[in-house]
Amino acid sequence: MIDVGQSLRAHRLNSGLSQAALAVEIGARQQTISDWENNISFPSIENCLALAKFYGITVDHLVGVRSADGAKLYKDINDLTLIKRPR
Repeated sequence: MIDVGQSLRAHRLNSGLSQAALAVEIGARQQTISDWENNISFPSIENCLALAKFYGITVDHLVGVRSADGAKLYKDINDLTLIKRPR
């Protein structure tokens, strides 16, 4: 299963940013960043593109489908079940 929130958190922490600082950078709310990182909600495609551009990576790498070197982290589409936690 893909844990988008874990991937988003890792990229933010690797950049040395707090949730609040990242929110300012991309024009979001800190609570929104928290919800994404806790898999309560997922970023829109627009937000994924903004985050990927900000970090200088692909959207696939951003959400954890590919590694930094471009290698697939999942063998097939059936492995791409999203983790979503209820509110």
